[in-house]
Amino acid sequence: MAIAKMKKLTLISFHEQKDQLLQSIQALQRFEVVDLPSSDLGELDVSPYEVDNLETIVKKYETRIDQVQTALSFVQPYLPKRPLKETLREKRKEYSLEELEQEIFTFSPKTLVKDVLDLEKRLDTIAERKKRLTRQGSFL
Repeated sequence: MAIAKMKKLTLISFHEQKDQLLQSIQALQRFEVVDLPSSDLGELDVSPYEVDNLETIVKKYETRIDQVQTALSFVQPYLPKRPLKETLREKRKEYSLEELEQEIFTFSPKTLVKDVLDLEKRLDTIAERKKRLTRQGSFL
């Protein structure tokens, strides 16, 4: 595989046109979009209201991350074990831009995590009931 020389390009645009611009760039399939780190933007003046708002958003996402980690730890034992060699040989799926958009619009991580956590609660309830019935059976 040949290595192509890379060039950097910095685009600055209005925030309202961000989605349209990103979609156009991604349609070219020749660019990798990377956000500038906030440290590159210099010192920003932020109001206390904005700080509180950001803290609320961060807490919300931390809660979501905890839910996702809980769901993953619940599902992990049920996933099939595959050898590393087989996993590395597997080819990546390739999507066109339209297929990728369709996949993103149909997939809902919130719903998936909620369903997994509901199943975990249901499984815990069933295990508790089984335990209780086993105790009753041994008593009888």
